[in-house]
Amino acid sequence: MLKIHRVNNNEIDEALTVLLNAGSSIMMRDPNKVMAFKDMARREHYDLSRQIVVTQDDRVIFTCCFIPHQGNSAFIFTSNASHLGGADKEYAVEALRQMRQWACDDGCNLVQLLLETDDVISQEISLRSGFKDLTQLVYLYRLMDAPIPQSPLVKGVGWQEYDHQHHELFKHVVSQSYVDSLDCPELEGLRNMDETMEAHKAAGKFDPALWEILLLDGQPIGAVLLSALSDDMTIELTYMGLVPQVHGRGLGKILLKHLLENVLKYGKKNITLAVDNRNHIALKLYRRFGFKELFRRNAIYYSTRW
Repeated sequence: MLKIHRVNNNEIDEALTVLLNAGSSIMMRDPNKVMAFKDMARREHYDLSRQIVVTQDDRVIFTCCFIPHQGNSAFIFTSNASHLGGADKEYAVEALRQMRQWACDDGCNLVQLLLETDDVISQEISLRSGFKDLTQLVYLYRLMDAPIPQSPLVKGVGWQEYDHQHHELFKHVVSQSYVDSLDCPELEGLRNMDETMEAHKAAGKFDPALWEILLLDGQPIGAVLLSALSDDMTIELTYMGLVPQVHGRGLGKILLKHLLENVLKYGKKNITLAVDNRNHIALKLYRRFGFKELFRRNAIYYSTRW
């Protein structure tokens, strides 16, 4: 008999096992993944009771959970759905719809999922539960032992580090750099700038020295926001952008060279980022500077502000 309900304490480990062992048979499921995930959840203060499960004869066959983030947003994670069909799939659609509503009721205005690019069943379930396709994200990385390419010399270039006094300036520059952006333009207007900046701060260990504005003849024209990840070896580029008035002048190379030099200065071993696969200009720039592709994910989203 199929049932949908919020996970109870006795089911959390079983639900996490289903969530974390995508595509594995019962005999091949790795309990160490659950232990590692629970350790990480304790460090990051994740509430593992935020799950909705589908059970069949008291056995979990599908689960989804949501993790709220700063900026009134949340990520939803779902278990592998390739084995579902018929009534099972219908119950998974309803479970994900309830999960989405739970996140929104908790104050999340933007809810996102990241799916394997070949996971057509999960994509179907997501769209039927009220989500929309956003884009395909390309995840890139760069090892910092590779030499940094040179960028053009431009007179009048300067930098402004983040501090509370300059918060409104950073908000303004980031906001202006969204104009005509090729990176997820569908999200424009779905969060206000205070929510956006809070989300960027929460992407990792916030360090104001890793947030900078690019100045040209004293005028702010671009921003770069870096976050240190918990492994202490990796920096994530959470945002890089230029105001539209200076597009096409090679200033993106200056931004990228400068941020890579900062990563080296902080002793980090590698840098990661995600970029919209439609943003061919950014992809070309990153690859020119030695970034390599790790994987891709389909981004699916829901907003209460549509």
